[in-house]
Amino acid sequence: MESLIANGAKHFFASGKHLKSPLEMKTPFRLLPVKKARAHLETIVPVIFHNKRVGKNPNLTRFHRFPFQLSDGEYNSLCYFRTPLTDADPLPVDAPVVLLIHGLSGDSTSQYMIASMHMAHRHGWRAIGVDGRGVSTPQTRAKSFSAMCDADLKEVVEHVVEKFPGAPIAVCGWSLGGVIVLRYLRDPHPAVKVGVATSTPLELEKTVDALDNGLSKMYRGGMLDAARGPLLDAVEHGENIGLEECGVTPDIIRKCVGAREFVEEVIAPTFGYPRSRAHEYYRELNARHWKDELVHVPLLIMQAANDPLLSKSDHQLLGSFPVNVQTILFPSGGHLGFWSGWPPKNISIQLLSMFLEANLERSGVVEEEKMADDMADDTELDDEAALVAKSRI
Repeated sequence: MESLIANGAKHFFASGKHLKSPLEMKTPFRLLPVKKARAHLETIVPVIFHNKRVGKNPNLTRFHRFPFQLSDGEYNSLCYFRTPLTDADPLPVDAPVVLLIHGLSGDSTSQYMIASMHMAHRHGWRAIGVDGRGVSTPQTRAKSFSAMCDADLKEVVEHVVEKFPGAPIAVCGWSLGGVIVLRYLRDPHPAVKVGVATSTPLELEKTVDALDNGLSKMYRGGMLDAARGPLLDAVEHGENIGLEECGVTPDIIRKCVGAREFVEEVIAPTFGYPRSRAHEYYRELNARHWKDELVHVPLLIMQAANDPLLSKSDHQLLGSFPVNVQTILFPSGGHLGFWSGWPPKNISIQLLSMFLEANLERSGVVEEEKMADDMADDTELDDEAALVAKSRI
């Protein structure tokens, strides 16, 4: 399907609902008022802006975090937004479930996760943030949170299906989490009705190289720390998590300074790809080789043309997906940015809301609590709703 440019022609979702282009929305898409290094500023400035307002509304992160043990003994965390699993749960058991998967250096408190949880809550959907292995629980196995964790998402979906029978499910991922979503959607559970991937590297090897070059290196430290920290914490506490069986030692973990070096020396080997087979690891994560399998559910993929972590081939690949895949290429927006106006509001969350509404069965909106971040319009993000509890790109 031909990609929709942000100021381009009108398109329709599979359900027949009309998708407005950002220029047609109440809050039109406007580039941030800067000319130089726009991509990085559109990535960073919104996070800084919201960081300064953290703490003004503690209700923003009112979710209940539960550990979920995976089949290999490792744990994810499931973060239920505002719906404690008690008799007081205001949602019916078959209310739509929106599973949210964060990026490499994120978690359920990331700004896009919080904004999406608030959006789902306003629709009467059950929002569940999925913290990857080792992210909010101590790491107990060699495999870290990575783009290869689609099997983990499969287990989470099966758990949700069992816990909430009859509930339609949406799976939404950001950045690396989007790769997990796309890989999972090659063979989804029948209960999964729709998927969304935002700022997702379709050719991960090129994103790894981007982190080792130019101004994009500024993101590398935080991302490597997010991946390295849980592994070293386990080692320092005397835990045998199976690293040596994979040919990975603490010294190797500490000495890796480049993104490609870390992926090929640490991450890939724990998933069965030693450095000599790193090219196979990258091929497994290259959507070019399996995109034609994404035919099972309506799918939305959003990118910004100036994303500092994506390549031109990522954008070109958007036009070659199956017809059930809606793609949007914004002219600007950075990585996980997509902010419009000032103070900034996240256009991608508005489109996410419309796409899910078009493809999920609505269960009836719950009576909303009176909160500082209430909105007058379901598709319009309130300033408070996009606040972060902790800044993580």
